[in-house]
Amino acid sequence: MYIQSIIVADDDSDDRLFLEDVLHEVAPSKSVTSVKDGQELLSLFNHFVPDFLFLDLEMPRKNGLECLKEIRNNPTTKELPIVVFSSTNREYNIDVAYEMGAHLFLSKPNSYDDLKLAMQTILSFDWSNPAAITKQYCVNGTYLPFTVNKTEE
Repeated sequence: MYIQSIIVADDDSDDRLFLEDVLHEVAPSKSVTSVKDGQELLSLFNHFVPDFLFLDLEMPRKNGLECLKEIRNNPTTKELPIVVFSSTNREYNIDVAYEMGAHLFLSKPNSYDDLKLAMQTILSFDWSNPAAITKQYCVNGTYLPFTVNKTEE
């Protein structure tokens, strides 16, 4: 699957811009659209379905889990590759996000370089079979967040 269009759904404008900047740097040929809450995201799907979605969990009007439920119940969006992009690292949130249909869970990195490495890695995965990616992050029945293994210099 070739990714041409990406949506970033995050209510935190700094986090949204941070991710947009990194995506424009690591994937300049891809179209990136941003929305600030879950309701805006779901409304956008009425006339545009992207190839890929980065979804924050904590958003107003409709949170990420509510969005996941609606996306997975909609025939038009049910196969959409989704990476939950959240500042939480709580095991419960990670498990629930995967169980509700996220293909990957990324804890928001603190540095630009870490986020850049994460985006390069995530976008290099073979998203033609998102379930295979998810399966790699389930170990002994426990879901794990995606992390970048950056070598210290």
